Amino acid sequence: MTLETRENGRRELASAVKRLRVAATSDPQRTDDLADALVELTANRLLAWDFTEAAADAPDSVVVAARILASRGPTGPYASVPDAVRYFTATAQLAAVQAGLGQTDAAGRTLDGLDAWRAQVSRLPLAGHLPDAVVIWSLVARARALVGTDPALANAHADAAELRLHELPQPPAYLAVATHLLTAECRWAAGRTESALAHHRLALAAHADAVATLDPQPRPAVSRVAAAPVVALYEPYAQRLAAAGELITSIAVRREEVELLVQLSADPDIARAGLADALAEAGRDVEAAAALSGVGVAAAGPVAAPPPGARIDWAALPAAAALAPAEPSAEARARWQQAEQAAMLAGAAVRAEAARDEEILRTRAERAAAARAAAQADAEQRAAAEQAAARAERDEAERRESELAAERAQRDQESSRAAADARRRELAEEHRPSFDPDAARRAATMLERARVAVRAAGDLAGSATAHEHLAEVLRPLAVANPALTAELITILDELVALRWRLGDAEGSRAAAREAKSLGG
Repeated sequence: MTLETRENGRRELASAVKRLRVAATSDPQRTDDLADALVELTANRLLAWDFTEAAADAPDSVVVAARILASRGPTGPYASVPDAVRYFTATAQLAAVQAGLGQTDAAGRTLDGLDAWRAQVSRLPLAGHLPDAVVIWSLVARARALVGTDPALANAHADAAELRLHELPQPPAYLAVATHLLTAECRWAAGRTESALAHHRLALAAHADAVATLDPQPRPAVSRVAAAPVVALYEPYAQRLAAAGELITSIAVRREEVELLVQLSADPDIARAGLADALAEAGRDVEAAAALSGVGVAAAGPVAAPPPGARIDWAALPAAAALAPAEPSAEARARWQQAEQAAMLAGAAVRAEAARDEEILRTRAERAAAARAAAQADAEQRAAAEQAAARAERDEAERRESELAAERAQRDQESSRAAADARRRELAEEHRPSFDPDAARRAATMLERARVAVRAAGDLAGSATAHEHLAEVLRPLAVANPALTAELITILDELVALRWRLGDAEGSRAAAREAKSLGG
């Protein structure tokens, strides 16, 4: 079945389960149909890598199957093969769902309970009637529950699952993916690094075959199914490659993961963060920064994988423990061994191709970075030159404006001085009395007495009066004899002080203006 047909079947099965739940409440005879539909729906979800959805119905599937067993009488003597197969299938599926969600302890307990039940129905030829997929899922779940505590026994279960898988002419794609991933994990724990990486490659090949059947533009639901196992496929593989010293191949695998997630319209941020971490570890900081471009801050690269375990050996499972009616065929073992050996040999080609491609990408990225740096430097240089030119132009404009302002200020100053000189001349002309010969003769006769009066004055008022009189005498004389102007100015300056001291501010200012006009 293609991923598309499996998605279509899931929708139909989900609708059937809903209808049968309603029907079974009023017609107990439909309970068998409900149980079978639940088993089939869970099987579909397992083969679509949808463990979360499967977890919604898998427990109920076990309950319904157990209820049917109980309704037939005591389990041991009266259980039928179909009822027993249905119950085994539902329970094994639940264990597979638990293991797929990382609940390996719960999966182990579920399988322990199933083993105890099998002892009660040992008379039944159960192994010969179990579907291959059910057996493989139960072996995968058991191995995942054991890998952390008993890697030898876990590997024995992984071997049994691989042999059962290779008995099938065309195994479901995601069943093959789950089996190879499980074997890779078990081999890594057992110190068999090359075998672990080879089974990762087998899992990748199985997924690639499934994705190859997609339409060019698959429906979003189908794309989600195609993308569902990508992280579980690529992340541990890339981590283990890095732990094994194959950092370049790890980078290539992470790059492939990002491209595939983008192709399937899935979120690639976590994969890109992992790629960036790997590139940074390889000293390719430019490419690492490019990989992180646009990645959300919440995205973080995965935690590095632990190193492989100590190398161990293990014995094959007995047929009963492997749920096999007989020993696996030699053909199945040969097909598995050939596939593993081919994947190991392919590893060298993968490494060489990754080294070649990554060297090309590294060189290309460095050249692009150098070109960007050169372009940036050129742009910065042009910008600096433009800024310098703008500054020079601005400085020249400011200099010209400053010169013009200085010229305007000088002209204004000269104009102000000329206006002030003209005003002083006007004031001098206003205060210069017209020449009167008779007044000049009279003033000449009074000049000496006025001078004596100034010298003889006692108090401020008298002195101010004497200075005022002397100024009146000197005014007509200074017109006729400019040599007396200096004396007049002196008398006026003294009069300014005297009037100020007497509180005559206006008289003081008038005397000051007259003295200033005469001094010109």
